[in-house]
Amino acid sequence: MEYFDGMSNYEITELIIGYVNVEIGLMALIMTALFSYLAAAFFVGTKLTTFQVRSISTIYSGFYLILVATIVGVWEFTSAAREASGYYKLGTARGIADAAWLILLVFLFLSAWLVSLYFMLHSRKQE
Repeated sequence: MEYFDGMSNYEITELIIGYVNVEIGLMALIMTALFSYLAAAFFVGTKLTTFQVRSISTIYSGFYLILVATIVGVWEFTSAAREASGYYKLGTARGIADAAWLILLVFLFLSAWLVSLYFMLHSRKQE
């Protein structure tokens, strides 16, 4: 990839480490958003109007999905950096495992998002 032309393996490794730290921070943001939304649903879900629930859910969904998309982008960039450094080649067992982890991670995050939206709607029906 042309981004990594002229970079040494050390520089690429430092770049990967930096992006892995970004991924960890984004995952922490996702978990914070998820548990904040669940706490709001649990404690005040029955007191919210329909407009408030739709507004909160829309903002939460947008933020959550942007974070998941950003994690996918960062993951793709770090995969390209790992391939450029010679750590693995796409299509090998290690590259396939990396892609499988990404698919699993996105599936888990999107499942948690859908369950949290259901939880909010279900808590509203408990009035």
